[in-house]
Amino acid sequence: MDSGKSLRKNLLELLDGGHAHASFDNVVADFPAKLRSERPTGLPHSAWMLLEHLRIAQWDILDFSRNPKYVGLKWPGTLARKSGAANCHGMEQECQGIPR
Repeated sequence: MDSGKSLRKNLLELLDGGHAHASFDNVVADFPAKLRSERPTGLPHSAWMLLEHLRIAQWDILDFSRNPKYVGLKWPGTLARKSGAANCHGMEQECQGIPR
């Protein structure tokens, strides 16, 4: 097997095989709706803010990789949506755009 194929196979195993981390779906499966926009005591971000950061960062990485005229995003600026409970209507819906 050539080194490129071997590297891709190894990377996929690390990401999908459950060896390196818990799966995203398992982590958010039963996350209580009332806690999605709450910042835990002593921590700077809510679960919603972290999810929003993932969504924006993944979009930005793809744009950087595909767009020859890429211009970096200013964070957080106007990119982050409000983290209030009204905007946390469903992590499941928000997660649909996150590649797995």
